[in-house]
Amino acid sequence: MLDRTELIFIRGGIEMRVETWKYEYAWGKQPKGYGAWWFEILIPGCETEIFQFTSTYANAKAAAIKYAKERKSTERKSTEIFVCS
Repeated sequence: MLDRTELIFIRGGIEMRVETWKYEYAWGKQPKGYGAWWFEILIPGCETEIFQFTSTYANAKAAAIKYAKERKSTERKSTEIFVCS
């Protein structure tokens, strides 16, 4: 099983990482397709948030990134987004 991490850079040097290892560990495959997608979002200086979106994986990932951007910390640290299911 490979650990796939996608780095996404936002203006101002803020970095987001979308990590799929939790999903791959649980399901034994890469995330793809249509379904109810759950993301665990870790924003420095904030509590962990759970985000759910029903759509294709690509659309759900884009929505999770947008959600995290809107709630991003003012600290210049990376935000981690884990794909859970």
